[in-house]
Amino acid sequence: MILGKGTLELHSIDLNLAVVEAINDYLLVKPDIDNSALFVSNNGNRLDGKDIARIVKKYAELVGVVGVSLPEVIFHPIG
Repeated sequence: MILGKGTLELHSIDLNLAVVEAINDYLLVKPDIDNSALFVSNNGNRLDGKDIARIVKKYAELVGVVGVSLPEVIFHPIG
């Protein structure tokens, strides 16, 4: 379940096996800190939407995806 933005509403999303395996691999190396968030910064703080957008933009540009509003493309289907 995913905690909805700014609410206590939970959303259910389908994850394929590759995503589940990637998350499990990440959990093996995730910094051992007292934070329930799945993705955290190097200093242990929860990543916010701007952090995620910056990271996605960085890697999208590395693979040649430019000129697309990435946060909208990524987050719109979730809401």
